[in-house]
Amino acid sequence: MTGEKLWTHNLGQIITSRVAIIANRVVIVTADGLVAVLEVSTGKRVWQENVAATIHAAPVADDHDTFWIASANGLLRRYTIDGALDKAIAINRRIRATPVQTCQDQLVVATCEGD
Repeated sequence: MTGEKLWTHNLGQIITSRVAIIANRVVIVTADGLVAVLEVSTGKRVWQENVAATIHAAPVADDHDTFWIASANGLLRRYTIDGALDKAIAINRRIRATPVQTCQDQLVVATCEGD
């Protein structure tokens, strides 16, 4: 690692959480609900989707080619790294923190009521 900048990519939105690196791709979410996946080596956008919900939490790697997105409206979405929606779970509570994956393949989600 040299610290040299390899590339930049402007999503046109503010990134408010950490990114995830999964299968040589960078997964980025914005507070405005944009999910974008970029190539690690080039920064080229592979795909993006606007989930039409506020996202406060960072993406969470599920395995070598899927990841979870938790939106503030209480919807968990699992995507493949190629952009297919693999699963959606409504938990009907606001999500304000990044979920944690346990070693038993469980997803722990902190929720809150009211604001």
